[in-house]
Amino acid sequence: MKYHIIIFGCQMNYADAERVDSVMNSLGYVKTGKMEDANVVIIVACSVRQHAIEKIYGLNRKFEATRKIHPLKTILTGCVLESDKKKMLKFFDYIFPINELQKLPKFLGKRKPIDIKEYLSITPAHNSQFQAYVPISNGCNQFCSYCVVPYARGREVCRDPKEIIEECKCLIEKGYKEIILLGQTINSYAHKGVNFSELLRRIDNISGDFWIRFLSSHPNFFTPKLIEVWKNSKHITPYLHLAVQSGDNTILKKMNRKYTVGKYLSIIAKMKKAIPDITISTDIIVGYCGETKKQFENTARLMKKVKFDMVYIAKYSPRKGTIAEKMYKDTISWEEKKKRHETLNAILAKTALENNKKMINKPVRVFVETVGDGFFMAKTYNFKNVKIIVKANRDLVGKFIVVKIIKASSWGLTARLMN
Repeated sequence: MKYHIIIFGCQMNYADAERVDSVMNSLGYVKTGKMEDANVVIIVACSVRQHAIEKIYGLNRKFEATRKIHPLKTILTGCVLESDKKKMLKFFDYIFPINELQKLPKFLGKRKPIDIKEYLSITPAHNSQFQAYVPISNGCNQFCSYCVVPYARGREVCRDPKEIIEECKCLIEKGYKEIILLGQTINSYAHKGVNFSELLRRIDNISGDFWIRFLSSHPNFFTPKLIEVWKNSKHITPYLHLAVQSGDNTILKKMNRKYTVGKYLSIIAKMKKAIPDITISTDIIVGYCGETKKQFENTARLMKKVKFDMVYIAKYSPRKGTIAEKMYKDTISWEEKKKRHETLNAILAKTALENNKKMINKPVRVFVETVGDGFFMAKTYNFKNVKIIVKANRDLVGKFIVVKIIKASSWGLTARLMN
């Protein structure tokens, strides 16, 4: 029996899919890359954007085509709103919240039970031998007005720190080089008297040659202790993703973000002072409900001030079920949103290029991820993409090496081997 899995959305959904793989493998199913060969198709959904939901609706025709070849069971999990479930029950045989993954064998008619109360305790089938996602929490308590995550995933639940640390130890002993901690609001983690700073400190104290990264932090849970642990760490890489969403206090209040631009800038200033070579990325929504040109200009001004290395810019679109969709009107035209997106992208191109040029002629430690024809792709310790030009055929994937940066663009670096 074969299964096919399709993933939409963020890194958390990819981590969830690895746990789905583990359950399916334990039941004797074999993974296939072709839907038409599968007896079971599993979708790990993202409800954050309407576009992702529409893509899932579009799969129904492929399901029908496969059913003409052989019997097919279709399963939906991940981030799914109740309102979407009702519509999707028309073409999915089974829909379940990801935190009930342990019930999947029963639906598939398998007698083998999974005696685990929390789905995050299921050992994942990692898709890489070098990089591993380690979720430390699931769900969210923040209720940002544009976001459906608290409704789709539920309230925040944190894993036992002993379980997290043991998982990280096992991965490092197996030779994993990059541990990526995940949580919807990762730095709000708290369990059995252990907060996020303390959890990081304990993971950092594990012996071995590895990097720690984490996603995604929220300004409201950024503490002096976190900065101190980070500054004094051996393994935490100098990369911070800290979503700002807007550079205007009125818009931030509408978004229910519960911080000010001043607070955000204060965190950035402290991080840059503590870790001078830190790379900073963020999320920004343009054209949010009623955003005036002056309010947008405040966001552009913040971008110029911070000099981000990466920015994930989204054009606002109403999402059914959110507070914003119920309370505010989407008054900004799509053309204006595109224009604002382009303006911010131009600012990013300039600041990212300035930042990347500072690395030219410097030796940099990188982690090699993939190989191409005459080059390798890698990430620097501060999360920048690097194309390494090589002539000899070497086995470098999954290794730390030192390279010399020879060229910089806004979106990446080019390097050569040091020896």
